[in-house]
Amino acid sequence: MSADYREYLERRHGRFRTPRGVVFGMVARATGRRPVSRRKLALGNDNEVYVVGVESGEDYVVRIHRSGEVDLATEAWVIERCREAGAPAPRVHLVGHEEHEGARLEFMVQSRVAGKPLSDALRAMSEEERGSACRGAGEVLGRIHSVQVGGFYRRSPEGRWDFPDWRSVMESSIQGRGSEREWILKAGFTEDDFAEMIRLMERYRDEFGCPQPVLCHGDFLPEHVFVDDRGQVTGVIDFGGYEGGHPVHDFAVVTMAESAMELDQVLEGYPPSPFLSDRFGERLWLHRLTLDMGYLAHHMQIEHWPEVEANRRGLRTTLARLRGLGL
Repeated sequence: MSADYREYLERRHGRFRTPRGVVFGMVARATGRRPVSRRKLALGNDNEVYVVGVESGEDYVVRIHRSGEVDLATEAWVIERCREAGAPAPRVHLVGHEEHEGARLEFMVQSRVAGKPLSDALRAMSEEERGSACRGAGEVLGRIHSVQVGGFYRRSPEGRWDFPDWRSVMESSIQGRGSEREWILKAGFTEDDFAEMIRLMERYRDEFGCPQPVLCHGDFLPEHVFVDDRGQVTGVIDFGGYEGGHPVHDFAVVTMAESAMELDQVLEGYPPSPFLSDRFGERLWLHRLTLDMGYLAHHMQIEHWPEVEANRRGLRTTLARLRGLGL
């Protein structure tokens, strides 16, 4: 995480100020134990986050929903499906609501995952430990992807998914990226570049498919993968970016970590799957194109310049890769 992005998160989370007594009440209600300490964390855009210690010595994580389209009850459903599949996701003790100053706060209390984020551990790791951690991440990702779902993108509380099939979700994606043309151009790309991007997305829609969508983490980055002192994966957190889709989605996100997790090593730990030999490289970079375009347009609109620069660099890399593949 860059220093600029860390500063952005600190400013954003500085606006979230749920009183200590309210946060303690959430933990007591969820666990039946008496809280004695709390520590605020500046993590992600959507949730106010605290680590709360209780009298018996355990730590719990409290997440209070502040923004974003995925509510915590839906995220808890996703976490439970992953736990059932054997992925080391945190145990959710309670999702509830608390009235505070005229607002109805949705909150989640979950067990704290052991270890530290891979993003923090990497600096002190040997090459062997780094490889072990990446292979472990690949194994966990395979367990998450073993969860088959009934559609694409997001799931409603009633169990309906936003899109029924590959073509419909890709049509929506092409339309969405097309509507962001002005932001892509303002970021320094040409009309010809943009036309090429849309052509490649249409090719992705027409030449590929996904008859059975699976559960994707959606934000499978080193800060969300926890490891112990030996580099063994202890847990995966933050499923708020989940979606139903093709498993390549999470691998495209891995490539955006800028070498913090080596894709080849993650793939070594991933269980054998037919899609890995079915034009995987083409699909990987075509899928990443849809992500790079969306992230760049979003950060242009909110004028978050450090992320704009990273997204612009990523989109140029992706176009170069696709051109190198002859697409």
